Amino acid sequence: MSGKGGVGKSTFTTNIAIELSKTKNTLILDFDLCGPSIPQLTNTSDDIAFESNNKIFPIKVKENLFCLSVGHFLKNRNIIYSSKTKTMIIKKILKETCFNGFFYVVVDTPPGISDEHLGIINYMRIDFVLLITTPQRISFNDVIRQIDFCRKTRLKLMGIVENMGKFVCPCCMHENNIFSGSSVKEYCSNNKIEYLGSIDVLPKIAKSCDEGIPCKNIDIQKISDFIVSKYSC
Repeated sequence: MSGKGGVGKSTFTTNIAIELSKTKNTLILDFDLCGPSIPQLTNTSDDIAFESNNKIFPIKVKENLFCLSVGHFLKNRNIIYSSKTKTMIIKKILKETCFNGFFYVVVDTPPGISDEHLGIINYMRIDFVLLITTPQRISFNDVIRQIDFCRKTRLKLMGIVENMGKFVCPCCMHENNIFSGSSVKEYCSNNKIEYLGSIDVLPKIAKSCDEGIPCKNIDIQKISDFIVSKYSC
């Protein structure tokens, strides 16, 4: 989950799923109905989900890794759905998707708290929630609201990842804080929330996302390894 769009939630979702898939079959379920990013990030934008006998079959990304998104059903993804339609889509996907053989299901959600979130907690059993934010105060304020949402709905919070923490100049190696205004790490410490780590601003991450290939980055790898080692079965 994330408070704002564009903070790296879908990118990190994909990377976590890739790490999990190294040991067991993993499915990325994209419930960002009005702005699906998973097809682009997994290089499956041109793939169409196969439906047969009221069953939906997820698309294979690589060995042990599959994904399913509303973007795999529609050619025109720039559609705005009503609350009622969103609920119907979520129920259909959860009812008809063939989940057989998947040990992990990683869900990508839209930013903020929306109909998708309410639908998911009503129709799915959620083990853990991971929050992504930038250090920017306007972004982190929304994450604080999401923490409150998780507590009220009794969702277990895995922790917070701070994305775009700083930019390191490739020429002089000087560290620049692009965003400022809040201390995510300090907030986590004061509120007994796991601070999972910080990811730098890197052009190669954006390039990898555009090309639909996983980004090999030490910050992402360290956080992913920690999450997988602590929460995987």
